[in-house]
Amino acid sequence: MLSPTTSPPFAFREGTMFLIDKPRGWTSFDVVNKLRWRIRKHLGVKKFKVGHAGTLDPMATGLLTLCVGPWTKKLQELEGLGKSYTGSIRLGATTPSYDAETEEDAHYPTDHLSLELLREHAQQFTGAIEQVPPMYSAIKVNGQPLYKRARRGETVEVKARTVEVSQFDLSNFTGRRLISRSAVVRGPTSVL
Repeated sequence: MLSPTTSPPFAFREGTMFLIDKPRGWTSFDVVNKLRWRIRKHLGVKKFKVGHAGTLDPMATGLLTLCVGPWTKKLQELEGLGKSYTGSIRLGATTPSYDAETEEDAHYPTDHLSLELLREHAQQFTGAIEQVPPMYSAIKVNGQPLYKRARRGETVEVKARTVEVSQFDLSNFTGRRLISRSAVVRGPTSVL
């Protein structure tokens, strides 16, 4: 916790980078605001620059890269770097949001699936692929995240974006649950 009596191991005014483990339910902007508030309070200033590289939707957890002070100018460089994702995929059901935010709306048999079969089909998701971000993603259209529009019941046409997936590893298949260990992506911030 930052307080006026603490001396951090870095100087905020010169700029630095933070890797924050964003909790589920928080927006990326929530994280920026909390850090900005603490730094302003610590320094006793009214304004202080804090920004993030890439956006995680509220349901996602994971590392969010934040830069403060003069380092906010480095954010554009950081956004172009590759990203790694890990996750757990529940097979045999779909949801309108493509995640756990909404209830399952359809169910399918999974008895015929094997890890080998899934790995074979996962290959179609590597290389340069055209990806249409889902309505519940953090992608902004006209300055507003798609997930906000989706929660209001709005539908927006989203154009496909080219992303480069260099690796997509699948492991720990238990019949209905599959672990995606890593998917290294280059391109616009995307949802896998």
